[in-house]
Amino acid sequence: EYTGLDNELEASVASVAGVIEKTIAWVNDHQDWANMHDLTVIGYGNNYATAMEGSLKLLETMSIASMFIDIEEFSHGTHRAMHKDSRIVLLASDSEGKEDTRVTAKYLQNVSDYVLLVDAGSDAKEDELTLVLPCMKETESSLLLVVVIQVLSVAFPELLDKDPNYPYNQDLTTIIKTRV
Repeated sequence: EYTGLDNELEASVASVAGVIEKTIAWVNDHQDWANMHDLTVIGYGNNYATAMEGSLKLLETMSIASMFIDIEEFSHGTHRAMHKDSRIVLLASDSEGKEDTRVTAKYLQNVSDYVLLVDAGSDAKEDELTLVLPCMKETESSLLLVVVIQVLSVAFPELLDKDPNYPYNQDLTTIIKTRV
């Protein structure tokens, strides 16, 4: 009954090493991304949660302002906050929202010098804007999109010789007792 999903999950896991390599190569070619002051991660569908995790993870490791938003909501005002130095990551997969995400990514190239489309669509094409991942239809390539986010979250602070675990404002976790 779940054979297709099982096979796709196994294929996703088998693809992780290649996605890590590809993402590291992208980072090496785009080291100027590390000097970020803000970040926006845009997703949709199942990968809206991936966008949320991407925003949170990069906020944690880079100590910068970041936000996540659904592609359908992005044009309702959020796009107005984007500027030449905004770092914008868009997540695409084979589901509703893919074409809007691709069109938005192309548009944003005229707004910011730092736009990355991570595209796991079955018809994705690699170019200077796009990092193409294997298409996993059942899971919308969520595992592989998260891998890209995790690599970026480690690579950018390393490029800046920044400790991603530096305890900024650490006393808050003591005050509200979220850490012992």
